[in-house]
Amino acid sequence: MGWLSRLLRGVAKSAPGASRERERERRKQPEPEPEPEVDEDRERELEPETDVVELPIEDAIDLHPFQPREIADVVAAYLDAAWERGFEEVRIIHGRGIGQQRRTVRRLLERDPRIASFTDAGPERGGWGATVARFVPRQSPPGDPQSRPNPPSS
Repeated sequence: MGWLSRLLRGVAKSAPGASRERERERRKQPEPEPEPEVDEDRERELEPETDVVELPIEDAIDLHPFQPREIADVVAAYLDAAWERGFEEVRIIHGRGIGQQRRTVRRLLERDPRIASFTDAGPERGGWGATVARFVPRQSPPGDPQSRPNPPSS
């Protein structure tokens, strides 16, 4: 039953003066604004994707599947994961294009204290469409048997 029929039925049941009173009260309340029509397809396009994609951490990452606005975050997360796994070198495939992804990647590498150097990949590994970055050598934690100097030989 719609709101109009409920209102009319309520007016019919009430006393004659009460309907005028209700009408005055109703007019005092602001009309609710109609909800705008929503284009669900357009809304889905505008919503940020919340799906988390778990990528295997290898010695290379291809940035082609990612949106340009995601590149900095993806590369930073990738470098963190590669560092934790102990990689000495990684290859970041950014493509040749107009060079925007390459500049973004290299800006991040320049600022990361864990990166010792970076350069274009060799022709067999992507050429200037990929950047190879070398991590600084890791320091062994104190107390680690590998950090102690070898005992002198007799």
